[in-house]
Amino acid sequence: MENRKEFLERREQLPKERRLRENLADLFLSGEISGKRARTLYQDAGDAKAVHVSDVAGDTDHNAHRDVLRKLLSNSRWPDLFECDVPVYDTKTDKESVAKLFMMLPHELVDTVIRWNKDSIDKFASMEHLRPELAKKMEEIRSFFEASSASGSSTAPLISIALWADGVPIKGDRSESLEMVTMSFPGLGVRQDIRIPLTVMNKKFFLKGGKTWDAVFKVLSWSCHSLLSGFFPSHESNGTLLQGKRAKLAGRPMHARGALVEIRGDWSMLKASFRMPAWNEKRCCCFVCKATPETMRDLGPTAPWRTQLWETSDLLVHMLDLHKNCSPIFEAPFVDIRTFCIDWLHCCDLGVCQDYLGNAMFLMSTKMPADNHEKRVQLLFDDIRQYYVTNRCDNQLGALTPLMIRKKASKSPKLRSKAGEARSLVDWVVMACDKYLQGYGLSSEESTCRMASKHLQACYRNLSREAFDADDLAFHCKQFLHLYMALEEAVQPDARWRYKPKMHVWLHVCEMARSSPSMWWTYRDESFGGSSLELNSFC
Repeated sequence: MENRKEFLERREQLPKERRLRENLADLFLSGEISGKRARTLYQDAGDAKAVHVSDVAGDTDHNAHRDVLRKLLSNSRWPDLFECDVPVYDTKTDKESVAKLFMMLPHELVDTVIRWNKDSIDKFASMEHLRPELAKKMEEIRSFFEASSASGSSTAPLISIALWADGVPIKGDRSESLEMVTMSFPGLGVRQDIRIPLTVMNKKFFLKGGKTWDAVFKVLSWSCHSLLSGFFPSHESNGTLLQGKRAKLAGRPMHARGALVEIRGDWSMLKASFRMPAWNEKRCCCFVCKATPETMRDLGPTAPWRTQLWETSDLLVHMLDLHKNCSPIFEAPFVDIRTFCIDWLHCCDLGVCQDYLGNAMFLMSTKMPADNHEKRVQLLFDDIRQYYVTNRCDNQLGALTPLMIRKKASKSPKLRSKAGEARSLVDWVVMACDKYLQGYGLSSEESTCRMASKHLQACYRNLSREAFDADDLAFHCKQFLHLYMALEEAVQPDARWRYKPKMHVWLHVCEMARSSPSMWWTYRDESFGGSSLELNSFC
C-alpha cells in the first residue's frame, strides 16, 4: 500500500486526464473517505465533464463501498487469491473446525512483479544492497544450482525474498489482533521497503499449539519450492490437482526464480508461529543458542553457550521432543535457523533500552527536589521536554507518570513507551545521568548507571549504516551488559536492574552482526501493519 508521499510522486507520472480518478481512488482505498462519498465524488466529477470517472460513479448508494471497490480493482494485474482449508478455533462451538483462508502465493507474486518490471530485473537479482549475511546465502544457493544444473532446469534470474509475520491490533480498544504475513524484496535497494500482504486472519481463530500456523506455512513452503524451481506447479501442497487458471499455467516457466532468505518477527511470534524456544523456558531460554537461565549471564569467551549454537537439525529435534512436531516452514528450500532474524526493534528498543531507561529514570527521580514521587517524575519529564525542544525529536513521549516507569515494587522498572520514543531518549539519558548522578563513588549505583548509559549510546550509534563497526558494537554491548549485571547484584534484594533473556539475545545481535541492524529491523513492517489497521478500522 502506498503512503501519501509515494502517491504524490507517482501522480506526476500519470496522464493529466487520469489524475482525478487516481486521486479519488487513493482517498477511498486508503480509508480517508467512505464508499458513498467516493461514489458521489465520481458522479459529480462526471457531471462536470471530467473524464475516466463516470464508470465508477454508479447510480445508487446501496452497497456503494462494495461497488466502488469492485470497479477500482476490476482490472487489477495482481494474481488471483489462492483459497485453502485451514484448521481454526470455532468461537461459537469452542471446538476445532475448518475454514477457508485466502492467500497470495509468493511464486505467483514474484512472477507477476517481474513480468511488470522486465526492464528492472537486474535490480531485483542484484546482491549489491543485500546485507552480507544474505548475500552469502544467495551465493551458496547459486553455487548449488551451478553444481547441480541439468537439462530442463530453469535459467531464470534468481532473486531474494523475505517474510514478516506478526500481530496487528484492531478495534478501538485494541482488544483483538490480526495475524499478518507479508513479503518483501530485501535486495531491492530504495524499494526494499515495499511490503506485499500475503494473508491475514483474526488471532482469536488460531488454534493453540500452532496447527493453524502450520497450515499457513505449509502452503507458503510449497509455494517457495515452486518459486525456486522456476516453474508453475501442477498440484497443491496437499497433492490435489490445481484447477482453473492455475491448471493452465502448470509446468510453464516463470519470469524469475526466488529464494526465501529472511524471516522477520518478534520473539513472541517466533515462538507461536515456529515453536522457537521461549524466554521463560528453563531447559533453554534462547533460540540462537542453548543458553539456560543460569548460563546466559556468562559473557566471557569460554561461556558454555558459545559452543552450543543451535544447528537446524538439533533445533528440529528439540521441537519434536517438546511439541511433537515442527513448523512446515523448515520444508521450504534453504530455510534454516539462520534464516530467522533477531529484530533490534523488539529485543532492544522495546526490550533492553526500555529496561535501562526505566531503571535509570527511577534512580534519577529519587534525586529530584520534590516532596513526593509523582512530582519528582514530573520534574524529570520537564527535563525531557526541554530536550525535545532543543533537539527537535520526532518521536516524543506525550506524558510521563510513575506507573510508566515502574508498575509496582515487585517488578523491575521498565519505561512504557513506543519503540521510537525509547530510541529517541538514548542521547537524553546520557546527558541526564551526567546532570543528576554526578558526585558519587566509582562503585556506586549512580556512577555505574552513568557509565552504562554511554555504552548503550555507543551501541545505538552503530545503527547508522555509514558509521557501523562490528567490533565496536560487540564491545560496547558486552560492557553495557557487564555493568547492568553489576547493578542488578548491587541493589539486591530490590527487584531493579533485572537481567532478562532478551538481553542475552541482544548480545547475539551485537556479536553476530556484519552490517547495521537497521538493515533488517521491523520498523517498516510495523508501519505497514499500522496502515493495515487503519484500513481495517475503516472497513
